[in-house]
Amino acid sequence: MTAPTVEIPAAWLVDGAVQPARCVRHGAPATRRVDLVVRNRTGHAVRVPGWPLCRRCTLVRIAGLAGAGLLLGGGLAAVVAGRPAGALLAGVAALVAAGPALALGRLPWLTRVRLSADGAAVRVLDPHPDFEARLRPVPPRG
Repeated sequence: MTAPTVEIPAAWLVDGAVQPARCVRHGAPATRRVDLVVRNRTGHAVRVPGWPLCRRCTLVRIAGLAGAGLLLGGGLAAVVAGRPAGALLAGVAALVAAGPALALGRLPWLTRVRLSADGAAVRVLDPHPDFEARLRPVPPRG
């Protein structure tokens, strides 16, 4: 069974005609908005301003990026020091562990968005029901 997908025309997100109000993962209200670039494998890219992150997603992002930084720094220091052999092994293990920590903080993983092959639509993979229910158009200005 495949996860549900919501497709939003990329132009609507780029020009601000639609602005998601809820987090994709948890359906919680946005506490932070991030600008992200959504790419596909064919080379298209779309800049989406103001994508919502809830408090939990924001904390996961901060923890992932900070943890990766600490693991990289500590791992490099241990590898450079290299003595005793246990420190070298711990350094290498920390460098390897930095990859998954960094993945936790990456926006493509948190936001669950992909760009269609033709670049015309942003696909949201397995959104929380409240995300789709609260996907609202922004009233025109003027």
